[in-house]
Amino acid sequence: MIKKFLFIGYGNMTKKYCKILDNYKKKISIKFYTNQKIKDNLLKNIIELKNYNPDIIFICSSTVDHYKHLKLINGLFKNKIIIVEKPLFHKFLNLRNIRNNIFVDFNLRYDPLLQYIKGKTNKKKFLTVEIFCKSYLPYWRKNDYSKSYSSKRKLGGGVLLDLSHELDYLLWMFGEINIDYVINNKISDLKIDSDDNLLLIGKSKKVKQIFLHLNYYSKLEHRSISVSSKKINFYADLINKKVIFSKKNRSLKIKSWKEKGFKITFERLIRDIVYDKKIKLPDFRHSLKVQKIISKIQKKQ
Repeated sequence: MIKKFLFIGYGNMTKKYCKILDNYKKKISIKFYTNQKIKDNLLKNIIELKNYNPDIIFICSSTVDHYKHLKLINGLFKNKIIIVEKPLFHKFLNLRNIRNNIFVDFNLRYDPLLQYIKGKTNKKKFLTVEIFCKSYLPYWRKNDYSKSYSSKRKLGGGVLLDLSHELDYLLWMFGEINIDYVINNKISDLKIDSDDNLLLIGKSKKVKQIFLHLNYYSKLEHRSISVSSKKINFYADLINKKVIFSKKNRSLKIKSWKEKGFKITFERLIRDIVYDKKIKLPDFRHSLKVQKIISKIQKKQ
């Protein structure tokens, strides 16, 4: 049976997923619902949307529009798979009367390195967890970064929202966070009005001290997690897919993966959807917890 995909919005993420879906042409159909000018497969109104009756809906519009689009789709359909591009919303909002299976596209859940670390951190307690994600916005928003949604606070841009993958897996692995100290601001000369810097210090029931730093202005890309405790110490490089463990006798153990970067995470998600496998993305309830943390940080700005 043909699976019917619907994409709301036609930005980078929609194009990325459509390119992957080219590998499944005989198994799927694709339609779009967007204000952008598209020649083919464009649904122009609610009637056409309902008549298409999609099986899987990706909400890839600007973050500030996620809520209205999710509310629309949740009201029109029932028992569908809905995947909202991260983060769930631009601020804390709730959606009542959930009628569909809603996930948020924190695709790092499909990263083999993070899945491995998750297994190593289950039911354990730690002294410290340090998480870094540093990047340079003009390098990954190449078509004039200053006009992208990432650069505009009113559209839901900024490191807090754009790089919220780290908040998701922090909660996933180490439980809910209590914030002790936070700075979330713009400190670079990038041509943006959104935040480009986040520094958070906190703790959870599993971790005595958590340190998180995200930024948009570092020309040396870096993405890592370090964990320390009496029994386990490791450093994980998410970009080069390598984990270094320190054992009690001070010897080092290194585990690495051939797949570099994050392309495989998108491919594995699409494969699971097409072949009706369990989707590893966080559900709506968990993603609301991430949104609550985001909201607390926003209020401290």
